[in-house]
Amino acid sequence: MKKSKFKIIGFSVFGVILTSALIPFLITCSKQNDQKTKINSQKQKTNTDLEAKSVNFDLKNNVFDKDISKFVLNFNTNKESNLQVVATFDVFDKNNKLLKTIKSNKVNLVSKKFVFDNLDENVKYQLKQIDFYDPKDLNKVIYTKNDLAFNFETKIDDSVARTVELIIINGLNGFVDEQVIPDYSKRTSYLKAPGLIRILNEINKIKKERGANNVAVVMGGNNYYENNKSSLTRAQYTAAALKFLNPIATSIANTDLNWGYDLVDEKTKHFKEYIKTLYNNDGILSVSSYLKSGEQTIAMANNSKIINFNGFKLGLVGAMSNLVNFGSNINLTKDIKWFSNEQTANLINAEAKNLKNQGVQNIVLLSSFLADKSKENNSLVSDQKSFYKEAARMSKLLDSNINLMTASNPYKSFNIITNNKDNQPLTVVQSKPTSGFVRYMISLNPYNRILKTETKLVDKLSTSGDEKGYNYTTHQDLLDPQKNPDFNDNLVALNNFINNYKDHEYEQLAQKILIKNDKNVELYSSTYTLSSLGGFISDILAKYYQAPFYNKQTHAFEFKQTQAVILAPNAIRSLISAKPIKLENLNQILPFNDTLVSGEISVKDLKKFLINSHRTQHYNEPYQFSDTLKVEYEEQVKTNKPKKKTTKKQKQTSDQKLDDVVLSNPKTIIKISLKNADGTYTELNDNQKITISVMDSILKYNKGFKEAILNKTYADQTNIRDLLRAYLQKETQIDEKYNQKTFFKNDQRFINKNQANPTSTPVYNHINESINNKQANHLRIGHWNVLHQTGLNDAKNYALAKTILFNKYDIIGLTEIWPAQGDNQEQNNLPVASIVKYMNQLSGSNDYDFVISDNLKGDENDKLATNNHTSTERIGIIYNKKKANPIAFADNKIGHVYSNPLEDGKYEKQQTNYSRPPYAIKFASVGEIKNDFTLVFAHLDSPGTYPSETKYQKKEHLLKRTELVKEKAISSNQMINKYEQGSREVDDAERLVKVMEEIKKIDNNKDDDYFFMGDTNIRLHNQQWVFRTFIQNGYSSVFADNDLFKSSLSGNPGEFANSYDKIFSQVNGLTISNPSIYDLWNAYEDQIVDQVWLKKVRALNPHEFHDKLFYIRNDISDHAPTYFDLGLNKDDSK
Repeated sequence: MKKSKFKIIGFSVFGVILTSALIPFLITCSKQNDQKTKINSQKQKTNTDLEAKSVNFDLKNNVFDKDISKFVLNFNTNKESNLQVVATFDVFDKNNKLLKTIKSNKVNLVSKKFVFDNLDENVKYQLKQIDFYDPKDLNKVIYTKNDLAFNFETKIDDSVARTVELIIINGLNGFVDEQVIPDYSKRTSYLKAPGLIRILNEINKIKKERGANNVAVVMGGNNYYENNKSSLTRAQYTAAALKFLNPIATSIANTDLNWGYDLVDEKTKHFKEYIKTLYNNDGILSVSSYLKSGEQTIAMANNSKIINFNGFKLGLVGAMSNLVNFGSNINLTKDIKWFSNEQTANLINAEAKNLKNQGVQNIVLLSSFLADKSKENNSLVSDQKSFYKEAARMSKLLDSNINLMTASNPYKSFNIITNNKDNQPLTVVQSKPTSGFVRYMISLNPYNRILKTETKLVDKLSTSGDEKGYNYTTHQDLLDPQKNPDFNDNLVALNNFINNYKDHEYEQLAQKILIKNDKNVELYSSTYTLSSLGGFISDILAKYYQAPFYNKQTHAFEFKQTQAVILAPNAIRSLISAKPIKLENLNQILPFNDTLVSGEISVKDLKKFLINSHRTQHYNEPYQFSDTLKVEYEEQVKTNKPKKKTTKKQKQTSDQKLDDVVLSNPKTIIKISLKNADGTYTELNDNQKITISVMDSILKYNKGFKEAILNKTYADQTNIRDLLRAYLQKETQIDEKYNQKTFFKNDQRFINKNQANPTSTPVYNHINESINNKQANHLRIGHWNVLHQTGLNDAKNYALAKTILFNKYDIIGLTEIWPAQGDNQEQNNLPVASIVKYMNQLSGSNDYDFVISDNLKGDENDKLATNNHTSTERIGIIYNKKKANPIAFADNKIGHVYSNPLEDGKYEKQQTNYSRPPYAIKFASVGEIKNDFTLVFAHLDSPGTYPSETKYQKKEHLLKRTELVKEKAISSNQMINKYEQGSREVDDAERLVKVMEEIKKIDNNKDDDYFFMGDTNIRLHNQQWVFRTFIQNGYSSVFADNDLFKSSLSGNPGEFANSYDKIFSQVNGLTISNPSIYDLWNAYEDQIVDQVWLKKVRALNPHEFHDKLFYIRNDISDHAPTYFDLGLNKDDSK
């Protein structure tokens, strides 16, 4: 143990001795190293200092470098070194008064130049000193050289050194996608709306010309306005696409706020976050956008922004319209602080003054003030009655610091010079909606002095073709760097985003189920009576809607539960045929951007309006209204008054039929009852007032109704589609009480006092199933214009076949079949044979066959034909061999082409004949009941042109044309020009009597059941006078001449344009039921076509990507198929 202790002590002593000797040694070494470092440092510093001292400068001249938008002062030096230098100058005026001191940018000595962001004109610059910086520490000055003497003077320079440009995008109206419209008459297409990719390409072109650093993009208002894409996705799609323009700032527009419905969630429930999400950046500008929060106000946006174009400062001030349409996001916007025009102008002027104090030289006001151009001259509308007078008023309140003001008009463009409050000129601009933008160009001299400003409206893009949109640069060529001289990778990036969005986000959104329909309830719309769809929608709205009332005195909202909802019958379209309601269905049900306007009305006034006796309609039926009201009415029976003696000619005129349109007897409302919480009803007296919410289109066309609603303001209206988005999801199922087949028997909201058991009149729409009970033995017969059917488009052949099978046609005539060429029968039959082939494959049978006519052409066809177009066509008839077969006429021939002689026209000034003569064919039914009948198909002349100076009457007057002709108030010749109808197709219709007479003659009058079917190109509401001779000879129209039977597909997806397709009959013994037009827009929903088919048709034109509904019109047909059910009669022997 003792030995161990000694060992430890020994080691300890040794350690102490070693440490005491080692520490002084280490300290000494450290000191020596420090001294060496210090000496080296001093030596290095001395060398650098000496190097700097030995540098001599020979300053030469100053120039403006356009490439970098900066001034450059060139010099020579006797040394080339990596030293960094900064030059300091004193600035003197002409009297040698010191104005200021400036420094150059830091530069490398090797570059031999000093760089300045800006220089002043007409002053003297005296070199004061040059600072040298340590290459290893660029923030450390190692030497200052101040013994230099050099100066130069600047002079006023009017040469344009560069032009900076502000591009203002306002009025895009949601048109992210370009719209290409086919022109079949010219066998080409034209560009209707250019789309965002073309606008971005145009901006790329400008940046290439000016230099990217000299161009900035800002967003004005109305960029989220309605179109078919944005109305489904609201702001979601448009906002995501607009970010590819890289806008540096955005102004708040009142209309834009209404399009952000699907962006509102928990994250954006506070308005400030919501608008950031909507506009996709933080540069939101508005001096007048504040929210009230108790006694405080919270700014929603920045007041202004400065754009620094390399030394030139451009200021932006934002301002939101005082005429705020709170619209869909009323719960977000109800607390917006309201400003008068004067208050808003004071805020703008104060912000502009603040910008001037920061060195801003030019200021643009990005406003959403409503404006319009006067019809009399190039000035702003200021009429007291005009809705667009706001900008004119505001301009007179602005001072001279504002150089340009953008305004808002969703329909027009303008570039107007008005006067501000100082009586100085102020330019007010709005770009062309959907297709243009504003260029604000500021030309600068080398010292950033403004030489001139120019405002230009870009109404036509350089790639958009001619004035009518023909000869445009294709989408494919825009994305090709070899063919597009202004190509930029951002075009491809935007294109990829658009395609990806449509393939994924958009499709998912469109297919979102809002309410299930497990009970297969069929909802139908009608413009004639209360409909199950109208009842369902109005009931849902009445159940949940809290009507907003805006008090102008307190600038605050009050909310009241609406007691009744009233909708316009003609604004509700489509049907829900035993399927759930998806988000995409809302656009089909409500194709217009209708809103609810709320107010109070007396029961006495309400009685006047619940019967829709508006003169613009061919009916006298009620509006669609919620079951919170029960209405009892009685029909007024007309008394027979003594008639004056009339001549035989007058009697013939008065006895003319109204083409099967039966006008209802006038109705008078006896009483109105209001629904209680327990489901019972309480009768209301005339003096009581109730809160109602009315579709805005009703008030637009019914001044009396509008005036009867108390406390109504258009600031309170709310978008109906957005309400239904929210409300339908609160329900679990569509109630069976809305099933159309039982709706009129069970629904008690509209009761005829004199009918114990009210029943409905037949209601027909674009439907694929009969509403009436069909006869047990019938044939479904129809016609369809199948749009230049060649048989070469396999996807189209498939879709045509599936549509015909889906609608269960037994016989269907097809017009616009491509003409035969040469003697190859198989090739000539292809247009129809290819459809029949698919029909037999899909039905798993061999039941379908066809007949096809010879080429149908008139005397002028060959003369007018071009390499790309011919009026010559054929007609094909497809039939089910187990139901009916073609039989020969008395001349032993199957089928007959009208002889088509040249004749004097009743309306044409020269002799003409059919450009495509009608084709007749006779059929006989197969089975126990043997009936024969004759079908005549035709495609009359294309819609004619009308005098350009013709002023067409307003819509409310157009519907009077039948009565005007009947009463001989105007002649048929006047109808040609005034009612949008070409004379050639009117003559075609006039000759149909002769066509039918010829067919009866070649068949020796063996038949007494005749049908004419075809695309007549006779416009809506012209049927009565155009086919007057035909009707007088015993032929009746199967379809009424109203909106319900429109058959041509509009260029706006989901809508119908005109009632060109007609069916007339003359029958004796056989019956007609269920005249219908299938809603071809439902092809996806009815699973006629699907995503696989969509990819095939998109692949045909891979560089023209469109919404899926586009391909229904483009790759199936621009007409919907028509049909009726022919009831067979075993007792009919002829």
